[in-house]
Amino acid sequence: MNKRRYRSIVTIFTLLGLVILFLGLQTSRGKKALRAYKAELVGKGERLTVTELDSPVSAEANQAADRLLQAASQLPQNGPALFMNPPPTMRLVAPGKAMVGWRQPAIRSAKQTNHWEELESDLEANADLLSQIRDELETGQIRWSLDYRQGFSLLLPHLAKLKGTARWLAAGTMDALHHGRLGKSLTDLKLMLALADALRQEPLLISQLVRMSLAVIALESTWEALQADGWNDAQLAELQNAWQTREFFPPMEKSFQMERAMGILMFGRLRNSAIDPEQFGLSGPAGASPNPVTWPSSAVDFPEFLLEGIHGALARTAAFGQQRMWRWSWSYQDELNYVRYFQSTIQSLREARQSAGFLGVRSSLDRADGLVFSNAPPFSLSKELVPSLNGAVLKAARMETQKEMVVAAVALKRWRLRHGTLPASLTTLVPELLGRPPRDFMDGQTLRYRPRPDGTFLLYSVNDDGSDDGGDATPPPSRPGTRNPSLVNGRDLVWPMPATEAEEAEAEAKGAKKIIRR
Repeated sequence: MNKRRYRSIVTIFTLLGLVILFLGLQTSRGKKALRAYKAELVGKGERLTVTELDSPVSAEANQAADRLLQAASQLPQNGPALFMNPPPTMRLVAPGKAMVGWRQPAIRSAKQTNHWEELESDLEANADLLSQIRDELETGQIRWSLDYRQGFSLLLPHLAKLKGTARWLAAGTMDALHHGRLGKSLTDLKLMLALADALRQEPLLISQLVRMSLAVIALESTWEALQADGWNDAQLAELQNAWQTREFFPPMEKSFQMERAMGILMFGRLRNSAIDPEQFGLSGPAGASPNPVTWPSSAVDFPEFLLEGIHGALARTAAFGQQRMWRWSWSYQDELNYVRYFQSTIQSLREARQSAGFLGVRSSLDRADGLVFSNAPPFSLSKELVPSLNGAVLKAARMETQKEMVVAAVALKRWRLRHGTLPASLTTLVPELLGRPPRDFMDGQTLRYRPRPDGTFLLYSVNDDGSDDGGDATPPPSRPGTRNPSLVNGRDLVWPMPATEAEEAEAEAKGAKKIIRR
């Protein structure tokens, strides 16, 4: 063996040894750092395992949930009125102005018109099922027993059924309001909130997002109810209490904790076995699956086919090596990144709930997003497993703010009923009707409010840009989805006032023009 070949072999083995040493040090450092950080969190009282976070579900609660789901599954998913053209609830026809749906002589959309009698026929045809659902909700103990150890492969078929049930209850509320049955509408409003609360203790991010969607349906129906006359103070107090006792930040916090624990479980399974990440709906550290082989149609194409085959083989070899390196070395850093991100977001959520509001912690949420969504190779799995929780925290802050708006609006109606006029400020409602002024969870301050000379009022939040625009509900050009006004896409988040007939007619004319253009 000549000296040149000998030096080459020595160099190769030296480099190989350095690579192995480097990977070994990476593994040791990552494992040590992960173990130390987890110990630190546990010392602070954090719960990192699925077992610690999975509270037991009583047999009665699970049986009630199954009965509710069985009845909900039998509700038709289409019909002559409800699903083809449901009654509109709090439909915004202009920024800060909404049409009172139950006052309309018919149930109208841009393309279709139904009569209230058709809706009532739908409701009567399914009265027995709806009665069963109401009976279960009135027990106040609806919980599904879920095996969170399944991780991200856990199936949740009940979520879609709950949303469908909420639409039926909302339709029943609108029908009752249209026919002047306020007591019936109050019952359905409270049951809609009870339906949302069926997910309160389900510690999954998707479950809490669905819960907030259910609460929005209840909010829109509550707005409709507040436009009706004839309520007494006792009824309004019931409605106010039903909303006041609902919380959205604490359940969201627990869902983040469970998502973190399920992720830790996933990291352990992928690290310590030959489980294919695609079994969990993940591409995983190894990258995408190879494309199917397409053989050449002629000899002329064979060289190109051969080159593509070599390129594919090299890519698969690199992917295989990357996955092995991830398991042996990078997985601990990847998991540490994952756990740190969740802890940072959970801490921000706690601070927002205490006093700072969403805007007070937004910078820390943005920094956490920058950490986990880095393109560094060690973070390949945490980047894929973790959604941006920034948007989920914003949704929770908006939902808490909208809840405070509902409570304020009900209290204002009660004050007018008692005193014949609107209060000068929201603090005037304390302590007669409220224990504290309603809070804007965007900036942690009190909601903005002004009575108007015409007997209406302006009630709003600064929304997520933090700028007080004086109650301007107009969507800014920079905000996505600005074609149609909604409660949350304005410069400020404004509690809508009832639209005039002229405003409704103008909106209807604009809608007709859009259909013609299409």
